[in-house]
Order: sequence, then structure tokens, then C-alpha cells
Amino acid sequence: MPATTPTKSGPPRFFLRRAGAFIIDSLIYSVLFTFLVGALGFLVPSLQPALGTSFLNSRTCSSTDVPDIAGEIESLWPDTSGDGLKAQRCIVDSVFMAKKYFVVVTESRKVDEQSSETRSVSIQTDANGTPIFPSTLATRLTSLLDIAILPLYFAAATGLFGWTPGKRALSLIVTRQPYEKAPASIGFYVSAMREYLKFWPICVFAVIQFILSGATPEIHSVAEGVALLETMGAPSRALGLSLLSGSATLLVLFVWWVFPMALWRGRMYHDAICGSFVVLRN
Repeated sequence: MPATTPTKSGPPRFFLRRAGAFIIDSLIYSVLFTFLVGALGFLVPSLQPALGTSFLNSRTCSSTDVPDIAGEIESLWPDTSGDGLKAQRCIVDSVFMAKKYFVVVTESRKVDEQSSETRSVSIQTDANGTPIFPSTLATRLTSLLDIAILPLYFAAATGLFGWTPGKRALSLIVTRQPYEKAPASIGFYVSAMREYLKFWPICVFAVIQFILSGATPEIHSVAEGVALLETMGAPSRALGLSLLSGSATLLVLFVWWVFPMALWRGRMYHDAICGSFVVLRN
């Protein structure tokens, strides 16, 4: 009888479980961060016009009851040669946060017989329709902190309990003792290092975007907002760098996340560096 060579096996990948846990935890974190930003706006009302999140909000626009500022925007509009200007009042209603009001004037024009382009100006107002020009720094910081604090959420849960809510729901645990019946948690310090190693491509991308967005000029008047129309279509070094960094981040994420999770068994790069394992809970 011919001899058979035993196949080498390792711990399971848990690809679907880890992906599902990540989705659950990301949704939970989005709710918590939205609540945190809302609480900050409540404690510091002057920051409310500049604060915002991309989660748990709705945007409704209407062509009725448009404030008078729309007429000022239209009077300053350069080279009106399209199909006319359309003015709307848009309301962004976010959970845990005050409503935000915008006047949006849009122009659509044909470039040729098969394509067209749209230009628009959006000016934020108060509830009475008076234009306001909040600092963009708070908005940029909110976007940066949204990413920078994300690893801490994972680290706190993993360090204290060995699992995040998503991993708990899918019966996973992070430990350095994969074969123990009751494996111990890796601790907060190791967990924080593990999570920032896991998310470093996204964190670096967020920092780059924060720096590049600083090149966007501050708007202090309606005239300055309309004047940006003349430069929006011009080539921008900041825009080029932003697109380049985004493409590079996607490539790094594939190498850092997708590739090892698909081919390795049980561990990713950050797990190997920190000596941790993701295993099923007993």
C-alpha cells in the first residue's frame, strides 16, 4: 500500500467571522462617535455649525422657501450659459446633533451632445437664512479623530475582555494562549499596539487628507464662495496628491489585510508581530 504524505494544517482562517465582526464593530463605533460629536456640540454650542458626521443623518432639499441669499449667489454667478440656475434649501438632520441649513445653487450645462457638467455653490445658513461661515478646522479635525480614535475602541474592548462586541457575537476571542480552555486577554497595551498596527494605513491616509485639506481656502463671504467656481475645474496639486494617496492606501490595505487573511491560517501581520491569535471561544 503506497505511503501517503500528511498535509500540514494550521488554525482556521475565520475569514467570514472576522469580516462579519469587523462590520458589526464598525457600525457600533459609528453610532458611538456620532453620539460623542453630538455631546461635544451640546457642551460647546459655538462648534455646532462646524461639526458633522457621515453617519445617522439625512439630507432633504426643497425649491420652496429658499432664503434671499440665493439671489445674491445668482447675481455673482460667473458666465451663466447653461440651462439656468436652480436654487434649493437643504436641511441636514443628524441624530444627536442640531440641524444644519444650506442654500445650494446649481447650474447644468452641456459640454457636447453626449455629455454635460454641473457646477454648484453651497452656503451654510442659520435657521433664519442668514449666511454663516464656520471654520473648516473643526470639520477637518472631526474627520481625523473619527479615524484616529477607531483603533482605541477596538483596543479597549479587546484589552479588557479579549473580544469586541462583533467578535463576541461571532464567538471569537483574541489571545496569546490559543490552546487554553480559558485563554487570557492580551491586555490593553498589547491590544492598542495590535489595533494601531492593524489600522495604520487608514490612519496615515487620514493624516495626509487632513494636511491636504488645509490647502482649501477658507470662505468668509458669499462672494468668496462663488469665486471658487473659477478654480474648481483647474488642475490642483492637492487634489492630485489626494487621489494618489487614496490609490496607494487601497494597495497597501490589500497587501496588509486581504492578502494575509486569504492565504495565512489564523493570523495576520499585526497578529504575528504582537504574538496574538484569533480563535473560537469555548
